[in-house]
Amino acid sequence: MRVRLLCLILALPAAAQEVPAVVTAELVSAARAQVGVTTIYDPGYQSLDFPGGDVDPTHGVCADVIIRALRTAWDIDLRLAVNREMKADVSAYPQQ
Repeated sequence: MRVRLLCLILALPAAAQEVPAVVTAELVSAARAQVGVTTIYDPGYQSLDFPGGDVDPTHGVCADVIIRALRTAWDIDLRLAVNREMKADVSAYPQQ
């Protein structure tokens, strides 16, 4: 599944050409709504409610903006999807 998720993420730009314009517009609109909101770059670790938790909307990194846009536009929780993938095959990920 890790490979499938990565392929999906990498294929989004190409796939967007085949997605109905209204669906693509929803994601673009949700991403644009983040402009001026997340103004403080903060790569530090924060404990979150799970699933569905989020850091303060004014803080975060680029992934936080993408996660918020996917939740708003398409009701996709990317953190939950990645968490499920990692739990399904934990040995495929580096242990630090």
